[in-house]
Amino acid sequence: VEKNTLDGTVIVIDHGDGVVATYGSLAEDVSVKAGDKVKKGDCIGKVSDSALCEFHQGHHLHFVVEKNGKRVNPREYLKSLK
Repeated sequence: VEKNTLDGTVIVIDHGDGVVATYGSLAEDVSVKAGDKVKKGDCIGKVSDSALCEFHQGHHLHFVVEKNGKRVNPREYLKSLK
């Protein structure tokens, strides 16, 4: 869990097997802290407009999935979008 001016409040989750998901532009009052374990369906935070680089877009989630350090299409990991 981190905060920075460009991306706002950010949560990074290591899913294991080289898969890492980054959730950005979250509201400051996130539901997790560094080191917490989360499971499918847990609420980790709420979307906001905290990312100054995308402030004009309003409340939204900036979502990135990486596999072994390379960005991949998140659809491969989101069952409902397949």
